[in-house]
Amino acid sequence: MSREPLTRVAREVARLRAECGLTQARAAALLNVTSSNVSGVELGTRRLSLERVYHWAVVLGGDPRELVEMLLQDRLDARGLEFIVSVEPRAERRLPRRGA
Repeated sequence: MSREPLTRVAREVARLRAECGLTQARAAALLNVTSSNVSGVELGTRRLSLERVYHWAVVLGGDPRELVEMLLQDRLDARGLEFIVSVEPRAERRLPRRGA
């Protein structure tokens, strides 16, 4: 288990950016951040909030749920915790109407 902070997220952000053919500077402009911010995220030295991870995934063409799941797992790993995180949507359950 990796104890480095945000390693999965860092690798995935770098991969998504490269797949889009974007430089760090162009990705930064699209994300409305500095290129040093993009570099820090890709190196795993800068943290992203849950909301920012979701936004970055959308802008870079990734699956927001997968990137959010990676963020949560990275944070658990950094604390030495083992837990399987799933952000899959729950199936909708309908309760029977009263009197039916």
